[in-house]
Amino acid sequence: MNDGKTKDSRGSSRLIAKVRIRDMERIIINRYSGMVPNNGDGVMIIKFVAHHAASISENAEKWVKEWAGRWAPWLLSHESRDQIVRDAAANPVMLSADELAVQLGVTKEERDWLGITTIGAIDCDKNQRSELRRERKRRRIEAQRRADGAVPRDQYESESLSRTKPWEAMGVSRSTWYRQKQ
Repeated sequence: MNDGKTKDSRGSSRLIAKVRIRDMERIIINRYSGMVPNNGDGVMIIKFVAHHAASISENAEKWVKEWAGRWAPWLLSHESRDQIVRDAAANPVMLSADELAVQLGVTKEERDWLGITTIGAIDCDKNQRSELRRERKRRRIEAQRRADGAVPRDQYESESLSRTKPWEAMGVSRSTWYRQKQ
C-alpha cells in the first residue's frame, strides 16, 4: 500500500531524523552538560526525540527508553515517558528546521559552534543559511583554484599582452609582433 511517500523520501526522512537526534544531543551536551533537565525544556526535548524516534524505529518505545536512560535518567520510572512515546508513535510529527529552532531557541552562533546541520536558527532563516552556504562554497572553490595556480581576473588582465602592448615598445603593429614571435 502506498502512503504517498516514495521509498527514497522515507529513507531520507529517516536519515534526517537520525542526524537531528544527534544535533539535539549536541545541544543537550552544550546547554545542560550532557543531561536533559528535569523541567519543561527537558520534557519538550524528549517529546521531539520521541517523535523522531517514531519515524526511524519500529520499536520506538524501547528506543526512547534506552535513549532516556542515557540522556534523561530521571525519566526512567515516569509514566509520562510512556505516554510521550505512545503519542509520538500514534502521530509522529517532524517540524521543519526553522520551527524546531524556534522551539529549542537555537541561534546561528550556537548552530555553527556545535556543527548542527538539521536544525535551523532563530536569527538566520533558511534563505539566509542557503546564501551563506553558497558564499562559503564559492570561497572554497576560489581558494582551490588559487592553490591550483589560477590568478584573479583583474591580475590576469593587468598582466595580459593586450594591456601591456609590448609591440608598441618595439614600434611595430600587433600583428607584426605576433608574427615575429612565432
